[in-house]
Amino acid sequence: MQERVARLIIPLAIGLSLAFSAVALLPVGLQGPSVIVLAVAAAVAILYVVFRLLAASGWDLLARRFRTRAHYAGEWKTVPTAQMAPCSVDDLAYASSQARLVGTLKAAVADDGLHFSILLAKVPVLGLMFPEIHIPWSEVVRARTYEAPGWVSPKTQPGTVLQATYDPNYTGRFVELEVGQPTVYIQLPAAVFGDELPRLLFSSESPAASPGGR
Repeated sequence: MQERVARLIIPLAIGLSLAFSAVALLPVGLQGPSVIVLAVAAAVAILYVVFRLLAASGWDLLARRFRTRAHYAGEWKTVPTAQMAPCSVDDLAYASSQARLVGTLKAAVADDGLHFSILLAKVPVLGLMFPEIHIPWSEVVRARTYEAPGWVSPKTQPGTVLQATYDPNYTGRFVELEVGQPTVYIQLPAAVFGDELPRLLFSSESPAASPGGR
């Protein structure tokens, strides 16, 4: 994740710096409109980079295998907080590789599996980066529960007194799903699964079974 951040953020920062420096050299009458146009372009570019990093943390891998063009018409739930990563929450590399989706992910638990979408999926560019995903139950290799801490403290860098991020929704019982190959780990609040949770946990222990006897 840190390498991806560097590859995207550093060129963007250099490009914006050069662009604003060039605007400062324009005649005074052109500077005002140019700054407005550049500010809008910068905002769009920053949003694109942020969503690109989120997609690269797991959504891309899921979309390659589980993308669906048939919109699920059942009940969806907005997920307060969800995480995706190429490693488990217990892995030392998790803090630097996970992507957190706060209030932007929708999930649906159905007979045929799990459905995921984002709230802004109808925006053309975001819809391409974050297509709707359908993960059959048979693709859930393992499911387990854990207690989310709320406080997430990455490794402290030299010279830094404190590094910590806080998400008030990332507390309580969560479920970690191990999905597909290459593996993507998805962490969701247990409440998302409702009555299906006990059967999901049982099915992950018994490969021949599936949630709800499916």
